[in-house]
Amino acid sequence: MNMIRIHRKDGSFSFFGNQAWLKSSPLISQRRADILSKSGCGLVSMGDFLLLLTKNILLPETPLTEKVSFIKNDKIEEKEYLSFLLLLYRIYLPVFPKIGVQSYMLSHAINHYSENYNLLLHAHWETTQTAFLKTLQKFLEEGQPAIVGIGQNFPNPFAGHSIPFYSFKNGDFISSDRLRSHYLLFLGDQIISPKGHFLHAASWGKEGYFCLEEFLEYNRRYSGFRYGNIMSYSL
Repeated sequence: MNMIRIHRKDGSFSFFGNQAWLKSSPLISQRRADILSKSGCGLVSMGDFLLLLTKNILLPETPLTEKVSFIKNDKIEEKEYLSFLLLLYRIYLPVFPKIGVQSYMLSHAINHYSENYNLLLHAHWETTQTAFLKTLQKFLEEGQPAIVGIGQNFPNPFAGHSIPFYSFKNGDFISSDRLRSHYLLFLGDQIISPKGHFLHAASWGKEGYFCLEEFLEYNRRYSGFRYGNIMSYSL
């Protein structure tokens, strides 16, 4: 797949989007900027998902994506990217303080977007381990991206358990961040190593991997497949 690179205003490049950029956006009030920068990972995953499918011609362009000049270019300008996210926020996906976005809201927003533009895309959120594994295998075989939710701690949301997000350097996986109560974009491929199955993903504007075995164990012990799962869809 042709991935999304975002040209930052400081001249650097990012691998997909980052909700933290909304903190200083002049396009919204400071109150809303604070909410979106802290709880906007669902909004970013929706935007990245739609842009990736459109760039790879799995979805046709719409009046919203036409505002982002990326189909013929290698990059998206940060200002255009944030404007696109904020259109999704205003039209399709409300984001609440601390709560952010519930998984059913995310799939509903994508379906609403699809219906508005008469697209064939239809999404729903899986809620069991069996469905997660079946859907993941399908997307791996097809090389298709998908939104994955790393669930909250349950029953105690303040327990502090999480899973690593890895960078891949010199043939080894190095933990670079920790994930919980977070949406990321799975990119349709994996690296299988003696340490496990490492799923290729984008999170916080960075390329990395999360370990399938660690994800499953986290869900079984500290969260649940109702909270941490994958968005299935058809095109």
